[in-house]
Amino acid sequence: MSHSSSPSKRPSKFHWTFRSAFLSLLVLMLWAELLVHLVETPLGLQSGEGRAPYLIGLFFTLLPLGALLSFRWSFVMQFFRSIKVGVAALILIGVGSTIGVLFQQEDVNSPLPAGAVEKLASLGIDDSGEGWPRDARQAYGVYQDFRQAQGFFIYHLVDALGFHDSLGVADRIDEDAIAKKIDNLDKRLPELTSRFGEEFAVALRAQSETGLKTRGKNAEIEEFVANNDATWFTIFYWADRLDFNRAYRSDWFAALWALLFFSILSNTFRGGWRRLLRFDKLGFVLSHAGMLLIIIGGLLGRIYEERGILNIHIGEDASTWETWSRERLAFGSHQRPASNVFPATLFAGDPFLVRLDAFRADQHDVLDVFYVNREYNDKGEVTAVTEEFQLAEQPKHRVYAGQTLHYDWGELDGKEQAFLELIVEEYVPQATVSETQPVQILPLVGVDFYDPTPGVIRLRVNANGNETDSFVLAAKDRDHAFVTYTGPDGEKREAYLRFREDTTGGMPLEWRSTLSILDFDGQTVGAPGEIRVNDYFSHGGYRFFQTNHNPQDPTYSGIGVVYDPGITTVLAGYWAVMIGTLLAFLVNPILKRKHRGL
Repeated sequence: MSHSSSPSKRPSKFHWTFRSAFLSLLVLMLWAELLVHLVETPLGLQSGEGRAPYLIGLFFTLLPLGALLSFRWSFVMQFFRSIKVGVAALILIGVGSTIGVLFQQEDVNSPLPAGAVEKLASLGIDDSGEGWPRDARQAYGVYQDFRQAQGFFIYHLVDALGFHDSLGVADRIDEDAIAKKIDNLDKRLPELTSRFGEEFAVALRAQSETGLKTRGKNAEIEEFVANNDATWFTIFYWADRLDFNRAYRSDWFAALWALLFFSILSNTFRGGWRRLLRFDKLGFVLSHAGMLLIIIGGLLGRIYEERGILNIHIGEDASTWETWSRERLAFGSHQRPASNVFPATLFAGDPFLVRLDAFRADQHDVLDVFYVNREYNDKGEVTAVTEEFQLAEQPKHRVYAGQTLHYDWGELDGKEQAFLELIVEEYVPQATVSETQPVQILPLVGVDFYDPTPGVIRLRVNANGNETDSFVLAAKDRDHAFVTYTGPDGEKREAYLRFREDTTGGMPLEWRSTLSILDFDGQTVGAPGEIRVNDYFSHGGYRFFQTNHNPQDPTYSGIGVVYDPGITTVLAGYWAVMIGTLLAFLVNPILKRKHRGL
């Protein structure tokens, strides 16, 4: 009787499911948090004492990884090559990005010290704050911003879903009171409509009604935030513990990107590297290599990125700049990394100087139109000038050549028309006026954008259907003029016209700076660069962009500075992904069709 021995069976491969993939990724995220804690904490200790427990913990934390890499390499590769693991990693990255949107993020330029929130919790947020240490006061300030932002978001979300009553706040939007105030405004609207036009009156009414409702809604939000203070602090506390309020800079978020990196890398070389040398695989290689470059560039930015500002005046040289955390760093060398694990001078270059050669903020040129009442004494001298209409903001218009402004509507010669017309016959953005009569506009010849001379207009005035006057007004001198005419009701009108640069109306029309890079011998390095709001100038890993100005000091320019050696790598990755995708999904199919004769 013969016995046949059954062949030995190989252990079956583990089949990754979405459940096992998600659970494994969550475990690895926690493992990464523990690993970073065990590495960074002993490095922050003043002496070697107390480091032993962390080093022992680090050893046992790395031990499972070493065992897997040594004895279960195929299992590790199977994990990274699993499509479900890759999809799960992308989903968790999306969840992490969503968390970064839903939770107020900590200011990257002034992060909270470690343990500050725990210290605040031990002191109690109901305390007066007297005698608190600096980090607790800083944490309380961050908490106030956090609860206001979260309260604002939750209020509007619940209100939009139709559950306003569940907010537990008194109704502060008094529709009856608002209606009464709007009724009072409506009584004046006919006069405002006839004087300033229907468009102005409609906008004024809409803004007034919206403002009154917003005032009541803001009061409700304040009450909602105050009523749930303990809840907000609990959310804030756990958001800090779980790094939800710094999601994009958290170790668990970085771990997800690292796992995605190794997943892409292992799948790129799946089947051997020789197959990647074929032309039809070029798109595949470029797109995968591009993703790897993007992640590597992001890592470099996470380690070495610094942001701040260079405050400089025309003609000045600067060798240092100030980060948003109030540190002064030299251009070119000894960049402080975000972690003391990595060398500070890995990407350091030669030190250099930055010179501001020119700067100008081109403000909008506007024409103010006031209706006024002038009071005179017995000698005919003006003693007082008051506004006829007490408005929050009197009408102002950004001017352009050929512009016509209409005021004071009524019936004239049997037709409805404006009794006052202001016509901008000529507008020169950079010009002066002659000192002799008749006054002429003298455009500046051969000047560039940086010449600070403001604009000049020639304004024609038509009153009661006839041309009554003409003025040349220069914004430099804030030139003004009074216009007197008879309104539709037969009453005398006085309009005050003023032409000026709008230095209080927000952002300039355009602003530019020209920078030169110099070595310490005073020699220019490369060509000067011009920067605007969305137009960078790059040198030595730095990016300079326009970020600030002071209307009261036309020689000052605030230059935003970003030092991030990973930007170039990220941009190269984006280009590689775009070109690779184009080759893989457009070029290759076309070539295959031609090869088959289709």
